[in-house]
Amino acid sequence: MIKLVNIFRKAMIIVLTVFVLATVIPTNTKGFETKSKKRMFEFRGAWVATVSNIDIGKQYGSTESAIEIYKQQFLNLLNVFEEYNLNVVIFQVRPLNDAFYKSSINPWSRFLIGTEGVDPGWDPMEWMIEEVHKRNMEFHAWMNPYRTSLDVVPKTGDYENEKIAYLSTLDDKNFAKQNPNLLVRGVHDKNLSTARLLLNPAREEVRQHIYNTISEVVRNYDVDAVHFDDYFYNGVDHSEDAIDYNSYKQSGGTFSKNDWRREQVNILIKGIHNLMKKLNTNLGKNVEFGISPAGVWAPSTECPAPYGQPGGMAGIVCYSYSSYVDLFADTRKWVNEEWIDYILPQNYGSFYRPNHKAITSWWANEVKDKNVKLYIGLAPYQYNSFNDGWDIPDMSDQLDYGYSFDTVSGFAMYNISNLKTATNNNMRTALDNLKARWIEPVFLPIKTLKTINDYSEPNVTVSRSNFYIALNFAPHQTAYAYAIYRIEKGQPFNPDSEKMFDIIYNQNKTFQIDYPANREKAYQFYIKTLYGDGKFGDEFLTLSVDSYDSNSRPEIKNLNLNTSLLVIEEKTMLNISGELYDADGDLLTVTIRISNRVLNDIILVGVEKQFSRDIYIPDFSFNRAYFIVTVSDGIDSISANTRPFYVPARHYTKLMQHIMTIEIITNDTVEKIYQ
Repeated sequence: MIKLVNIFRKAMIIVLTVFVLATVIPTNTKGFETKSKKRMFEFRGAWVATVSNIDIGKQYGSTESAIEIYKQQFLNLLNVFEEYNLNVVIFQVRPLNDAFYKSSINPWSRFLIGTEGVDPGWDPMEWMIEEVHKRNMEFHAWMNPYRTSLDVVPKTGDYENEKIAYLSTLDDKNFAKQNPNLLVRGVHDKNLSTARLLLNPAREEVRQHIYNTISEVVRNYDVDAVHFDDYFYNGVDHSEDAIDYNSYKQSGGTFSKNDWRREQVNILIKGIHNLMKKLNTNLGKNVEFGISPAGVWAPSTECPAPYGQPGGMAGIVCYSYSSYVDLFADTRKWVNEEWIDYILPQNYGSFYRPNHKAITSWWANEVKDKNVKLYIGLAPYQYNSFNDGWDIPDMSDQLDYGYSFDTVSGFAMYNISNLKTATNNNMRTALDNLKARWIEPVFLPIKTLKTINDYSEPNVTVSRSNFYIALNFAPHQTAYAYAIYRIEKGQPFNPDSEKMFDIIYNQNKTFQIDYPANREKAYQFYIKTLYGDGKFGDEFLTLSVDSYDSNSRPEIKNLNLNTSLLVIEEKTMLNISGELYDADGDLLTVTIRISNRVLNDIILVGVEKQFSRDIYIPDFSFNRAYFIVTVSDGIDSISANTRPFYVPARHYTKLMQHIMTIEIITNDTVEKIYQ
C-alpha cells in the first residue's frame, strides 16, 4: 500500500559554491538590463511575522478543533511558499520575549493563544518543522533577542508606573517580569508618543538568557537556523544606560559611548557564534546563525560624521537609517569576523532610488572571500498604494541586479502575506512575474562538501495506484539530493529546456515519495543525482510507469459504534470507528451520515487503514437512528450501517437524559426495553 510519509527531511543549506546553467531568463526592466542566469542552487525565503498576528492569526482555545484551525492557517501559508517555489520559512518564534514552542524559560506567546503563558494544548513549532521539512523547505527560527513589548510606555519623561503596569500583565515565567531592572526604553516610531521596552544589551544576565533560549531551541528542535532581524539598540536614549556606561568608564574602559554600545552587541553575537559551534559539535547538527539587519551599514565619508564612516557605502543618501549609527550594530564586523553564517540585509527601497543598488553592490563586495553567505531581503509590500506604490518592473529589476553578483546567493521576501494577496494590479502583475521567474524548484546549496569516490546510480523503483505514483529510494551513502523530471510517456525529453518536477533530498535510508497522477496517463521519470561533493552524475536514471486501468473497491471491516471516551456533562458523545482496506493502496474518503439527517455529514479525507471520530449527539429524542458510513477511493465506493441507537424523549431532565443515553446507546437489548 502506498503511504504518504514524511518524505522530506531536513535539507542542509548553503555553501559558497554556486552552480549555474546557461539558460537565460527573460527580463522586464525599466532601469536595469542584464541577462540573469538560471541558478540550480539558491536561497528563496519569506518571513512569517507573528507579532501582532501580522501573518497568522491566533489559536482560539485549546480544543482539538481550535488546534486544527490553527494548523490549517499554517498549511495555507505553506501552500503560498510552494506556489512561488520558495525553500526557506523564516518563522517568528520569539516576537516579544516569549515562545511559539514548549519552553521552560519563556512563556507561551500571546500572539499564539491570546493570553501570555496559556498552554495551547500542543507544541506548534515541533509540528511546523515537520510540515516544513515534508515540503523540502528549511525552518529558520526567527527570534527578537531584546524586544519585550510593543508601544506601552510614554517615550519621554518618567515611565516607571506604566512599566510596572505592563509587566503585571505578563506571565510569571517572563524574564522581563522577573527582572524589571534589566529593561530600557526604546522609541521605535518617532511619530508616536509611546515607546517600547527592551532588554538591556549591556547586561550579562540578558545575554545569558538569550544564550539559554537559543540553546533550548537548538537542543530540542530540528531547526535549520536561528535568525535575528534588525532589532538591537532601537531608539534607546543615552540616559537609559548611563549607569552601565559610567560603571564601565570607572573601571578603566576607554570606548566612547557609541562604541561601547556596539561592543555590547558584539559580545552577544560572538557569544552566539561560539555557542552554535559548540552545540553543533556536541549534538551532531548543522544549525546556522543568520541575521537580517537594516540594509545600510553606514554611508561613506562622503557624508558628515557620525553617519559617514570609513569603508562605508558610497552613493547612499546621507542620514539613511543605519545599523552602525542608529542601531549600534556593527554588522560589517560580524561578516569580517565570520561570526554569522549568513547576512540578509533588508534592501526594501525602490530600485530607482539611490540606496538600493548601493546596498546590494556594497554587501556583494563585503562578503567576498568570507565564509558568510549573502542574501538580499526585498519588500513586495511596497507595491501597496499606502506604501511606495512601486511600478511593475521594480522588483524584477532588483532581482536581476542581485543576480548579476556571484556573491548574492538568494533572496527573501517580506512578508508572506504580501505574496499571498495582491492589493492592486501592479502588485498582481509583479507577483505573477515572480512566479514565472521561479517556476522551477532549486537546490538549497550544500553546506558541507564531502570528498567521495562512489558515483554509483541510485536504486529507485516505481509503482502506482489510481491517483498516485510512488518512487521508492534505496539507501545511498554519497548522494546529497536528486533532481526529478517527469513527462508524459512518448514525449521528447530535453533537460536543457524541461522544467524540473521536484527535488528530493537523500535520507540515507529506504524512503518513499508519492506524487499525484492521472490514472489514465503513462509517465516517464528522469532522475539525476547530486552527490555530496556538489557534482551531478553524468547520466539520468530513467523509469517508466504505465497507465492504471484497474481498480479494487475499498472494504469496510469492523464498523463499531460506542460511547465515546470523551464524556461531557449534559452532552452525549458517540464514537464511530472502523477498519478499512483498499488493495490498490488508495487514500480513502469516509462520509458519515446520520439516518434521520438531524446532524450534518462528517467527511474525512486522506484515510488509510482506519478511522475514528467522536460525534456529539444533541439532547433530544432519537428513535432507532443509525449512521451510514460510505467509503470511496474516488472511483468505487461502499457503504455500511452501524447498529441503531436511541436518545430518551425530552420530558426527562437533561441530567436524566444524559445518564440514560450513556447507558442505553451501547446496550444491545435496548430495542426491547425502549419499545
